[in-house]
Order: sequence, then C-alpha cells, then structure tokens
Amino acid sequence: MTKNLSLLLFLTISLGQDILITNGGSEFKGEVLEEGYFQILFQAEGAPNAQNVNVETIKSLTLKDGTLLIENGRVLQTIKKTNSNSFGFIKTFSPSFIGGALVTLSGIILYANNQRTVDDDMTLDELENFSDKTKSNADLSYLCLIIGGFLIAIDNTELPND
Repeated sequence: MTKNLSLLLFLTISLGQDILITNGGSEFKGEVLEEGYFQILFQAEGAPNAQNVNVETIKSLTLKDGTLLIENGRVLQTIKKTNSNSFGFIKTFSPSFIGGALVTLSGIILYANNQRTVDDDMTLDELENFSDKTKSNADLSYLCLIIGGFLIAIDNTELPND
C-alpha cells in the first residue's frame, strides 16, 4: 500500500510539469513558456528566471500531458504557447541579432576603409575627396558600432520583476 501511495504521489508531481533532459543527461522539471524551432524558454522548478535553451542541446522535452515536443535536438511538434515574435525564424531579428550584424558591418567598413590607398598621381581635389570619404566611412562605422552595442546591451538586460 505504501509503495502504491508513493508511486501515485510521484506520478502526480511528475505529470504536473514538463520534463527537459539535456544531451549531457541533466534533467529539469518545470514549464515551457515559449518555444520555437531554434530555442525554447524554459522555467525550471526552483530557478529564479526562465532560461533560453537551444533546441540542439536538448535530448528530450516531454510536456506534462506526455507529448514529446523535442527529441535529439529536433522539434517534433509545436505547442499553442508559441510567440512568433520571440522565437523561431523571427527570433533571428531580435535586438541582439541586429546589434551583432551592425557590429560586424562596422568591422567590415573599418577594414575596407583601412585598405584604401592614396595614388601617387592624385590631384589635390582627389586627395580631399579621398580624405572626406575615409572620414565618412569611419563615422558610419562608429555609428553602426554604437547602435549595435546599444541594441545588444538592451536585449541582454534583465528588467526587475514587479
């Protein structure tokens, strides 16, 4: 009788939560808050904050109703909780992604700007144009760097819970 009661209690607690198992074998019980093709937002039991988990690092994700959502890093099906503005394909256009692209663009512009050379037979007007273009390219690059860094910073900042 005690065995049956323990088993019933265990099953009741287990079935009330989603179960995430990582490729490393770690098991987490909690709740899937949002999901997409590339990552999920999972609130683990006892954790203060929900975490973004890359789908490729998940061995299995079973919902509390027994539905196998992810197996061996592949999404088998989606759930109704999906927020298409946060995950999946649209997630790639997050502030961090755009910020990273702007920082990369900044580096490309600065590299290209640094590779420019002055011809020996340039006239004074051509030299002034060269100088103006070099300064303009550097200004654009620094502006991309500033905006990109800002976007990355605001996307990675956690706001306090009210």
